[in-house]
Amino acid sequence: MLGSGYFGAVTGTGRATVRPQARVREVLMLKEVTCLCGWVARGTDDEVVEELTRHAWEDHGVRKTREEILANAVPIDVPGDAPRS
Repeated sequence: MLGSGYFGAVTGTGRATVRPQARVREVLMLKEVTCLCGWVARGTDDEVVEELTRHAWEDHGVRKTREEILANAVPIDVPGDAPRS
């Protein structure tokens, strides 16, 4: 290869090899669960389950199973480089 750039490389034969190198953004599949009191948990399945389990017990004296929590979870899309709340 004689040179390379954003769109590809120039080979010794004088032909350009086109290789688009567009940046691909990762999308995280996160969940969101809103408690009846208005408290919100966002994160991966494990994060949401951990947060809501703690919230339900500490604030309401209720124990919830993983299945109960995830049954009420709503998927949200967040770009991979966006801050998570």
